[in-house]
Amino acid sequence: MNTREHHQFQEIKKWDAELHDAAQAFKREYGHFPNILLASDKTYSSIENAANVVAPQNFFGLKGKKVIQKPFSEVGGLQAFSTSNYKLEFCVDNKIPFSGYALVRDTNALLEDPVK
Repeated sequence: MNTREHHQFQEIKKWDAELHDAAQAFKREYGHFPNILLASDKTYSSIENAANVVAPQNFFGLKGKKVIQKPFSEVGGLQAFSTSNYKLEFCVDNKIPFSGYALVRDTNALLEDPVK
């Protein structure tokens, strides 16, 4: 069964805090965290720009060992948002308006490295 919930970023520069709050609310509502974030290419581009400017020290490579030193566009873009409790794989849905996004729990998704 898939669960989907739509949201809107209020301030793109605070995307990570807003996303985390939405994921926590999703868990309270449905009993599990989402595992997919759907947004448009334009929204992802704005998130990457904000991440490069606001707090690049908070972002790590895929192995979690080294802080990314280059703009995300040079290393293939952001691919996921991860905490100790959940991981959201980034997927594109250009039907979602700019600054909108959907949190999805897809139990059939084949994710790279889901948080247990």
